[in-house]
Amino acid sequence: VFTIKQKVLELKEKADMLYKEGKYEDAINYYTQVLSIEPDNFVCYANRACCYLTALKAGSCINDCTHIIQNIHQHESWKKHAGRLMLKSYLRRGAALYSLGDYKLAYEDYESATRMAPNDQD
Repeated sequence: VFTIKQKVLELKEKADMLYKEGKYEDAINYYTQVLSIEPDNFVCYANRACCYLTALKAGSCINDCTHIIQNIHQHESWKKHAGRLMLKSYLRRGAALYSLGDYKLAYEDYESATRMAPNDQD
């Protein structure tokens, strides 16, 4: 019998494996299952956003990234990961906005990312 934590870990590991295999739609489904059990799992939001971006689903990517940016600081347990996840979210949301032709908002997200990591060459 699986505990909820074990089930979440199993689903996330499966999603991560599918992502690495380039099976983005399947990975999205597994990340979504994790989030239905553990709705504050910001790593899964970030990973799902990456899958959405790669699968050319910009609107869904924007939604997941915005969720992270707006909500992660309300959760003390995510404090040590907040900076990294927010940086990824700004970059991915910026890329999604750019792909939709919203260059002004994309630029603003890239600016936010640059302020967070001014010496990062990526």
